[in-house]
Amino acid sequence: MAANVDFSESLRGPLQRAKSECLSQTSNGDGIGKVNAFFHELEVAVEVLEDKFSSRSTFANVQRLLPARGMLARALRKAHQKIVRRLNTRPKLANPWLGEFTMDMPEEVFSCLSKDLMARTNYGHQTTETNTVVKHKITHIRKARYLFARMDLDGSEVERESILKKPIKNALDDSLERCEVVVSEEKPLELNFHKKNEVLTVKFHYGYWNASGVPQH
Repeated sequence: MAANVDFSESLRGPLQRAKSECLSQTSNGDGIGKVNAFFHELEVAVEVLEDKFSSRSTFANVQRLLPARGMLARALRKAHQKIVRRLNTRPKLANPWLGEFTMDMPEEVFSCLSKDLMARTNYGHQTTETNTVVKHKITHIRKARYLFARMDLDGSEVERESILKKPIKNALDDSLERCEVVVSEEKPLELNFHKKNEVLTVKFHYGYWNASGVPQH
């Protein structure tokens, strides 16, 4: 099997069709929540298997940038923590279901993120650059999860299922209540690096799902 096969891309169509078929047989909120949760976990499992069997999982390009490796992992963890803190069940009145923040980032670290992570494939993002700003617009959730999974470069043991998500503490163990980042063509996750002052601006959309897994946003 070729090393550059995009396994999850090949499975996306069949999975969506299977999910649609299951949803068509469900008429209540609890059933819809269970179907959504099942296929969400199935998509996560496909990503794990793709990382295992794809040559991309070796992260070879960053290995050659060893001095920046730990700094990149820490920067991604810091950005992820800032995102998760902003995931709230009640949206802001001014900009509902939208988050934004800025953080300092050395140019060397952003170069590692930009060239050795984002640019490894053209899938799921768009990049533009001017004399002052580099803009990465992530348009698919898989690309976003792939990026933030690199928080684990220095062995921080990141759980893939918790990336870009905040579970809501509930007495019911099987509760599907959560806030989670939403990424699509219409709602991209944006990384804008300002070259002059070495500052990264992150913009993202998110949503809220109730205990049955039904979206409320």
